[in-house]
Amino acid sequence: LDTMQTIQGANKRRITDSDVEQATGTVDNQFLFKAANALIDGRFEEMIDLCAELRESGRDYTKVTLEIAHYFRDLLVIRVKADPMMHLPYTVETIKQMYLTASKVSAETLVGMISFLSKAVTDFKISPDIPTSFELMMLRLCGRKAQLEVSPLVIPDFERMQAEAAS
Repeated sequence: LDTMQTIQGANKRRITDSDVEQATGTVDNQFLFKAANALIDGRFEEMIDLCAELRESGRDYTKVTLEIAHYFRDLLVIRVKADPMMHLPYTVETIKQMYLTASKVSAETLVGMISFLSKAVTDFKISPDIPTSFELMMLRLCGRKAQLEVSPLVIPDFERMQAEAAS
């Protein structure tokens, strides 16, 4: 019994966020932050590096695409909501960083990106090479060569209120 307890005790280790992300095929918020900024800023070289990082990690491309779409949804909430804290599961510091990202583009562009990413998930089902399809999708979106559906939004621009809330 003492030997068994010693063996069990030696095998105990703390499960980290990275372990959970690896097991579920998801990515961390830092990856999402980098990807969103690379897409919005049109930084192709960084986007190619992020795609390579994703390919090497073995993550599920469909899940990652949905996570990026959800991150853009969160950016949209930040863009249109004067006080987004109650609607988002992030720290105040993270919200401030996301606000800087969200303020670079219009709400309509964010809606278009979300729609494009959502459609891409459907397209993956018939793709013979999902990693390449993912990379091409991200590069098209990075250069805004994608057909972003323009859905006119009648949303007040809360930039002043957001800036005050972020201070």
